[in-house]
Amino acid sequence: MNGFVQIITGKDFPSDVNNTYLYPNDITQPLLAVDHVEFAGQPLAIVVAETNSQAKAIAQAVKVTYKNEKTPLLTVKDAIQANSFFSIDNPVTETGNVEEALNKTKNMVSGELHLGYQYHFYMETQIARAEPTEEGGFKLDIATQMQKDVQDAIAFAFNTSSNKIELTTKRIGGAYGGKATNSIIVGCAAALASHCTRRPVCFHGDLKTCMTAFGTRTPFSIYYTVGYDDDGILEAIDCKLYTNSGPTDFDGEINDTSLLPCFGDSAYFCSNRRFKNFMCKTNIPSTTWCRSPGSLQLTGFADQIVEHVAKQLGKDPISVKRANLYKDGQVSFDGRTIKDCNLTRIHDKLMEGSNIQQRQMEIDEFNKNNIWKKRGLAVTPMRYRLDNSWGRFAVLISICAGDGTVIVSHGGIESGQGIHTKVAQVLSYELGVPVNDIMVQRTTSVTSPNSTATGGSITSEVTCKTVLECCKILKSRIEPVRAKMDETARWRDVIERCYREDVDLQASYLWIPPANETLYNSYGCTASEIELDVLTGEFVINQVDIIFDCGISLNPSVDIGQVEGAFVMGLGFWLTEEYILDKNTGRLLNDGTWDYNVPTSKDIPVRWNIELLKNSPNPVGILRSKASGEPPMCMSISVLNALKRAVEASRRDRGMDEFFQMPMPATVEKIHTVLKIQPLKDFKLL
Repeated sequence: MNGFVQIITGKDFPSDVNNTYLYPNDITQPLLAVDHVEFAGQPLAIVVAETNSQAKAIAQAVKVTYKNEKTPLLTVKDAIQANSFFSIDNPVTETGNVEEALNKTKNMVSGELHLGYQYHFYMETQIARAEPTEEGGFKLDIATQMQKDVQDAIAFAFNTSSNKIELTTKRIGGAYGGKATNSIIVGCAAALASHCTRRPVCFHGDLKTCMTAFGTRTPFSIYYTVGYDDDGILEAIDCKLYTNSGPTDFDGEINDTSLLPCFGDSAYFCSNRRFKNFMCKTNIPSTTWCRSPGSLQLTGFADQIVEHVAKQLGKDPISVKRANLYKDGQVSFDGRTIKDCNLTRIHDKLMEGSNIQQRQMEIDEFNKNNIWKKRGLAVTPMRYRLDNSWGRFAVLISICAGDGTVIVSHGGIESGQGIHTKVAQVLSYELGVPVNDIMVQRTTSVTSPNSTATGGSITSEVTCKTVLECCKILKSRIEPVRAKMDETARWRDVIERCYREDVDLQASYLWIPPANETLYNSYGCTASEIELDVLTGEFVINQVDIIFDCGISLNPSVDIGQVEGAFVMGLGFWLTEEYILDKNTGRLLNDGTWDYNVPTSKDIPVRWNIELLKNSPNPVGILRSKASGEPPMCMSISVLNALKRAVEASRRDRGMDEFFQMPMPATVEKIHTVLKIQPLKDFKLL
């Protein structure tokens, strides 16, 4: 076929290359399948052609024959029936004495919650360009959140040293965790093709490839029993948590021993809490980190528990949630004493500022007067635990003697979160250089080696702190020269004299966050109001009010943008984004935008009010700030709760007032299912 160069399969894999990409965590996972296929969409071969379109056409013409086909394990229920589990480090996570508390509690309720997939849906799909070097290594320009891991994996695969693998990343067109470990596959594939052809090779995965070959957010299934008193105060929570992880446990959230204790409680105190944890081995692409990984599911679960308790008691969920909010001095699930807690303050401020009680009465009146239109309002608080201690992002700052302009390169990856903007602001603030004279250069493995992965909402903060400390090194060299000059001397004149006096105008720094001194909580509260068309299942988000604790924001415009983006991405998870798999093969049936529905302009709130909490400095934060990338996503479940209030109002009209669990995602079809409309009984001709 036109443009064909080479095809590389697992069978004819070069003998001098290791067929793996997950070094050092799981070297049994092949880059290209050889004798056994774990899931539909698993990479089998690499087609190299002169152009991208020619490579796609050739790949589509390849015919694959399978033998000894077996029914795939696709769901948690499949894994339970087949007893297909990974061994994990923390099979039980517990605080207090759950058994004793459940035996003593006056009220008890049980239920289950099933949370599905979510594709990352970055604007720019996976891409890497690899070029062989004369030293026997590679230069890669790659969209990745984790340069060090890609570097290590390629070095291992090609039995060479890491110093022969040079990586460069300018920006990555969005990521949300999808360009963390998933990008290692892309980097290794591009390097392999370049190795085999001895030519520069660019790998650019289209949307279909990215949705079928690479992992998504991890589906969770949780079975729970809750004990509580007559006021709805939580006394004991006992859960079984199953995660659908695919064929490898590399990115399994519950294998991270800190994740469950950090997020399993969210905003709600309970002294007796237990999770029994199971990681299911199944035949789907290996799931991976996705914005608010695990934390989105767990904070949503904590919220739904309180919703269930409130329904059983016939109480307003808003009041029951407030009664269970953490207060200073209480001990959280991860064993840390809560302090500087803003939850009650934010909750009450939102209730008053958004006129919640008046709006509830207006909604009740609207629902009484309308059969086929219903409104609902919900308030959802959130606590999100953050820890900067694992972040390591090397910084290199160079001052140009000719005109005093500054070049900075850092280990954080710009993925749309505004890290370059914040870095330039902090550098300008500390050195006194105009922002326009600062150039933030691309991240490279040469200037910022050994940096940790960009993620966890901490990268901007830690990088800014590192820039701050690096600037202090330069200031200590510049100040003695500045002291000899007139106070009105221009920056460029000071730098020119420093150059003449042989002052080193370049500095590098790696800040090591002190252990246990960088832990803090981010807080927020959201009120959401929706209007549901009972006949069609469609709804409009009339209004959303958010108060978010961002400490002293480094850049309010950037942070409000992060709140907006995180919240909308959360709407997709709870309401619209559904993976549909072929039950016989596991093939993804909706591998494009026509059938996989991310939120669009018509899905966002009609009225949207966002406020960053004032007078809330973070005592352990970088310049007293707090993270904004992931926590707001966990407040988006308030829209699902508001939708449930509207469905409840409609069901009550038809004599149904028992508890039900909203399906997730709550698509139009699923809303129809829980509405339980019976046309012959409910429709009347007048």
